Amino acid sequence: MKDKMKLQLWEKDQARAIGFHVKREHCECWAISKKFSGVLMDNIKSNDLYLLCETIHGQFLSELKGNHYETVDQKYTQIWRTMVNTVKKGGKSIMAIRLLHQTNCQRSQ
Repeated sequence: MKDKMKLQLWEKDQARAIGFHVKREHCECWAISKKFSGVLMDNIKSNDLYLLCETIHGQFLSELKGNHYETVDQKYTQIWRTMVNTVKKGGKSIMAIRLLHQTNCQRSQ
């Protein structure tokens, strides 16, 4: 009986450790996203905003991959794709970049 309880306690500890690891990685990814959206905000008056957005987006993805973080089907990559598509269409580009940065600021806290 004691061995079974020890095993259950060990499994709970393992699950908790995995949960903390996932949460830490998630927070780090949002912090990386915030760093790169800050670069966009600093250059928001650029003449070729689409090229700048594509370049910074590529650097963002490269850093995530370099740190072995997940890039597929994640909220922090989805908001970047949405922003790039909005800028590509020539719509409210500056608003899209500001929304990206605001989301990053809120999520990285």
